Amino acid sequence: ENWVALKVLRPDFCKEERHRKRFLREVQLTRSITHPNVVRTFEVGTHNDLLFFTMEYVKGEPLSERMTGSPLEYEVAVTVLVQALK
Repeated sequence: ENWVALKVLRPDFCKEERHRKRFLREVQLTRSITHPNVVRTFEVGTHNDLLFFTMEYVKGEPLSERMTGSPLEYEVAVTVLVQALK
């Protein structure tokens, strides 16, 4: 069983060229990086005038949720930072 994550540009943003370009630039940037801590992107497309791309699904807690709780312990923060900088 293979899962993918789906990122969809908001419908109101799909109507504006600058938002579409930024969305597609995100795909180009992720495709230019090969790193264990960066998800791979697969397909880019449209459906019912919505722009989307698929990417690797990574199970775990979203960073946005993790950052709203208590601050990271020093050791955890350093580990995350070192992984991001490799």
